[in-house]
Amino acid sequence: MLVNSCSPNCSYATGGTEGFEAAHDAESLFLKGVSFEHGSGCEQNLEKAVEYYKAASALGHEQAQLQLGLCYLNGVGVQEDHEEAVKFLRLASDKGNVKAICKLGICSLYGRGVLQDSSEAVKKFRIAADHGDMEALAELGKCILYGYGVEKDKSVGVRFIQTAAEHGDVNGMFILGHSLTKATDGSIGDPRDGIRWLNYAADHGHVRAMHVLGTCYLYGIVAQQDPSRGVQMLKRAAEKGDADAAAMLGRCYLEGDGIAQDEGEGVRWLKFSAQRGVVFAINTLGIRCLRDESFAKREGAYVAELMQADDGESSESRHILGLMYANGRGVPQDIRRAAELLQDSPINFDTLLAR
Repeated sequence: MLVNSCSPNCSYATGGTEGFEAAHDAESLFLKGVSFEHGSGCEQNLEKAVEYYKAASALGHEQAQLQLGLCYLNGVGVQEDHEEAVKFLRLASDKGNVKAICKLGICSLYGRGVLQDSSEAVKKFRIAADHGDMEALAELGKCILYGYGVEKDKSVGVRFIQTAAEHGDVNGMFILGHSLTKATDGSIGDPRDGIRWLNYAADHGHVRAMHVLGTCYLYGIVAQQDPSRGVQMLKRAAEKGDADAAAMLGRCYLEGDGIAQDEGEGVRWLKFSAQRGVVFAINTLGIRCLRDESFAKREGAYVAELMQADDGESSESRHILGLMYANGRGVPQDIRRAAELLQDSPINFDTLLAR
């Protein structure tokens, strides 16, 4: 049973009444979920938001089904579960919800909760875009630009993406910016305009835009190199949960690249990233163990555990772990295990340490 924990100022406060009795219909349940999700008039509580969305969805509320699908898709207030996301998005889509159709297209494009099918994604993007959804138009443009599930046409693809971006779609801003900065030969437009669009997207809270901008400024890709600004962007993205940005940020702290060297902060961000399966973060921690014996004594067992957690270890991870066993860095020396891991490894140890 849900307990009403809204503040007295919340428009859904019921004088202490508990449970769903406080909401008399699906719309009320949905709106209460919105209040909890955004902390509107009450303390934000994402888990309670999901509970109210579920209750409204069970009564057939279209928007609640969409929101619940998005919660499962992005892990908001509930464990990320793409199959559950698709289930609820389909319920909303069957009612003609345009945004749900667009999101199902994204699921098809990337194989989230369904088999990857670019052609199916394009169909859904066309339907949603025809009904005015700018996110769908941007995604359709991306598919046309790169030939995902449809014949490639750079001119049409860029035009669709730019239209979405100019109509204020934040994802369109990101896609346009990212595409322009990747095409450094200028074949689809001025790459420097890409930096401008990425900044627009980042200013509107787009996390991946922050990450990409951080990389551009850190390494001088298209933009004027500015490591300090790059680190600032990476930190913004990492603080919003971007595990890849967190890995790069951790390395910057360890190396003093664009920010004052701080091993504690570096390790903290690398662990955050490594726990989310980012191989670069795991390997960076492993290399640190090989370089620094005292670090290996403190963190080596933990790093080795991360490396062995995934049966599909990368060749670089296997090589690093093999060297850790060969030298007894953070793990008991085990020459036999080292030999197994280092067998047929194409990676040069000196190359790893020079990173």
